[in-house]
Amino acid sequence: MGQSAEETFSNDDYGELAVPVADSFVESFRSTGYTLSVSIADLLDNSIFAGAKNIAINFVWGGPDSFATVLDDGGGMPEESLVKAMALGSTSPNEERDPKDLGRFGLGLKSASWAHARSLTVITRNVPREAPFLRRWDLDAIKETKEWRLLKKATETAKKQIKLLGSTNPGTLIVWEKLDRIVDERGKNDTAAEASFLENIDSVKEHLEMVFHRFLENGLSITVNGQLCEPWDPFMESHAHTEPQPDEDMAIPIGGGNTAMMLIRPYLLPHVSKRTPEDTKSGAGIRGWNQQQGFYLYRAERLIIAGD
Repeated sequence: MGQSAEETFSNDDYGELAVPVADSFVESFRSTGYTLSVSIADLLDNSIFAGAKNIAINFVWGGPDSFATVLDDGGGMPEESLVKAMALGSTSPNEERDPKDLGRFGLGLKSASWAHARSLTVITRNVPREAPFLRRWDLDAIKETKEWRLLKKATETAKKQIKLLGSTNPGTLIVWEKLDRIVDERGKNDTAAEASFLENIDSVKEHLEMVFHRFLENGLSITVNGQLCEPWDPFMESHAHTEPQPDEDMAIPIGGGNTAMMLIRPYLLPHVSKRTPEDTKSGAGIRGWNQQQGFYLYRAERLIIAGD
């Protein structure tokens, strides 16, 4: 039987298309509040999920032409997966996810990158010895065309960095350029500007040592401008006077009348009288001894909340 008039829908029933203006949307989208350290960590989530054992981050000073790269030796992506990964909202949070997937909304690569760079290039190889695939977002191109044009050609800077990927093994290389949220118009020879730029290295390294400490403890290698990241243990588990408390399973309300079971593992850290100055310094964390105490929340061994 055919549908009744009440059961059919006309174009009016679905309203009008209200497509976001590309250039306006992307400029607003940049203001997410991402710090540089958090953005880099979001990029590494993808590398770890891709099976990377070695990840190298580099910040290269060049005044207004400064750039940054993230290289991993994970499994890489076929071309169709790369295009999907570069699209906004490429994965619905309602989809069933791999338990090891550290991402959630399919936005991390883009939002993390655009918060600091106007040009994002991703170059990836998933089959040994085959040519890599490349896609690039350039916010200036979006501004000019007012369209979501995903580019297929590398910049001259990115072309020179492709050699980092090598010619044989799978892996992925990310290149950030036009770092307008990190550098200004001061030239390459401005030592104060260079020093400010290089300060990012220590803060990023410390953040990665905290967020991925469990991965680092289990063999993952991360370097920042050649400096090897060492895991930071927030619980000082190797200290003789740390007191682990009994584990507790707790039901946490998650909305809709549902609950999720969460393992709670408490630690009592050593009193100051039982810590050396070196213990206190190493245990203090990025924000200091008192501010780093509190709840630590992990998802798939990745630290999400660090003391609160």
